[in-house]
Amino acid sequence: MTTSSPIRTIALIAIISCAILASAAPARAGGGDGRAATTRHSDRTAIIPAGLAGAPLLTEWWHQLLIKPADDPTNPLNSGGCRTVAHATALVYAGGRCMLRHGTWIFAVGFTVECSNVEGDPFHADTPLEAARCGLREARAAATAVTLTVDRGEPVDVLNARYGTFMLPGRVIIPENPFAGGTPGEIMRYGGYGYAGFIPPLPVGEHTLHFHIELGDRVFDFDTTITVTR
Repeated sequence: MTTSSPIRTIALIAIISCAILASAAPARAGGGDGRAATTRHSDRTAIIPAGLAGAPLLTEWWHQLLIKPADDPTNPLNSGGCRTVAHATALVYAGGRCMLRHGTWIFAVGFTVECSNVEGDPFHADTPLEAARCGLREARAAATAVTLTVDRGEPVDVLNARYGTFMLPGRVIIPENPFAGGTPGEIMRYGGYGYAGFIPPLPVGEHTLHFHIELGDRVFDFDTTITVTR
């Protein structure tokens, strides 16, 4: 994607999803505080730092949106929600709704930046090492506060090194109308950095994962509704 793109300038797919979903479906939220109704289960729900286990999942998190056209309704950029991957783990995206089986762990990304061989500066990277350094540099420069909150528990500050995760090198065939630019049909090699954690399996019922992101004087708050079934 070119550096003139406002989406790439923000460099945060979660915020993009929030803006699109909020403008298209403001009725999703309920209550005076903008939170969706939830089944309160605990005020101490843990959000565990992703660590090394988060590296391949962050790569897959980006793969899910880079492999589809930016205007595809099923692209997480537009739909939000969750995508289930191996080992009873789900990737969660900003906004929208999803249904998960009981026992599923959730990989939640608070803030992330990817860099690749098809993008212009400051997001251009020709090697995995360059992509990792680029993602870390741009993430640190952009975000000033990021918290995740499960239901009505205490917000968890994920904008620190404990939650920092470098993604493994990834590659996709660039689709038509790509999110990150490049020529359709060519190979995009990407990498980067993010702040993410694991949410242990939630009880059966409806839950809300609330994202709070501050980029300087810009503040974003939005929810993903997660229904857990037996």
